[in-house]
Amino acid sequence: MFFDIHRAQADRGLHSAISDWAIENGLAEQSEQWLSVFFDDECDCCRFMASDTREGAIEELEEYEYSECASLDRATTLIKSGATEAAVVCENMLRLTPAGQRRARGSGLTSIDGWQMAAVLWAEDVAKPNDDRIVGCWWEDIFDPIGLSAPRGVIFTETLASIHIHEMDDLVPVPDMEISLSLSEVVLDSPPGHPTRTPENEFSP
Repeated sequence: MFFDIHRAQADRGLHSAISDWAIENGLAEQSEQWLSVFFDDECDCCRFMASDTREGAIEELEEYEYSECASLDRATTLIKSGATEAAVVCENMLRLTPAGQRRARGSGLTSIDGWQMAAVLWAEDVAKPNDDRIVGCWWEDIFDPIGLSAPRGVIFTETLASIHIHEMDDLVPVPDMEISLSLSEVVLDSPPGHPTRTPENEFSP
């Protein structure tokens, strides 16, 4: 089974525990980041980019009328209500250290992904040794090709030998797009002697 990243991120206690663990082990650090927040018409949602400086964040919004906000939640509320086109926000975020970046193998190098990649490392180092059914991590994102979103996951390298992967390819037409996407559904068989995943035995930190 997979460790649920979104559920862990929504759990305040677990969120803090993972952050503390990553910092204590030299894999991440708290970093003040400036966010450029704007509304993306293509996905009908707010997006943001991180910069090291206020000037850099403002430069990203040169095409917008922007406001400065105290929090990301406040910024998205104002943008969605039409009170402002964009916003600049200063947030304290978790960012991987060089040691954490090496463990992530080139993934999660931005502060936006810092906590999530720290959670992957925590799941591998802490959660998996306590429950050997865990083979990786999963993000149950919305399937929205236009908005560049889809469910995704990672499988820990050391667990690959213990699972069987079956690939099934189907062509699925996507409305309002000129092409069809070839989707690959991955089905994981439980190793002999391991229970299959059910709501009752789903991993709950």
